[in-house]
Amino acid sequence: CSSDLTIKNSNDSGIEIGYFGFYRLRRRIAELAAPDIYNAYLMVPDVKSETKKKEYNQYLNRLEKKYSDDSRRLVLDFLYASDCDGSMDAEHCKAVYDLIKDCKDETQYGYVDRAMWDIPATISSFADLLREAVEDGKGIEWY
Repeated sequence: CSSDLTIKNSNDSGIEIGYFGFYRLRRRIAELAAPDIYNAYLMVPDVKSETKKKEYNQYLNRLEKKYSDDSRRLVLDFLYASDCDGSMDAEHCKAVYDLIKDCKDETQYGYVDRAMWDIPATISSFADLLREAVEDGKGIEWY
């Protein structure tokens, strides 16, 4: 993994973000999803011992069962996808988009002064990226 991520759709729209910014963006999405999903996402950095990993995995299994018939199950998939190289199909993009499309948080999660695109990495610019991916049916990727 390099220290930067490019997140883009098939239209070549995209944002640049660092790994910590990507963590913060996904943490905000987890917060919008549900309190228990947010709490699970906050636990990630603290899962170091085998006992903690086992407890954490049990907690995640309960969340997956709880949200198995809910679009938040697809949001969980996004939250726990690889940080380095990943992708989301249009169905996953739609679930995340529907969750964040009305969020007015303009926190910048990416680079302010050295982005490849002239688009700041905010939750609304990420929502726009997802909307385009849903409309073209091809999803997004990050690398």
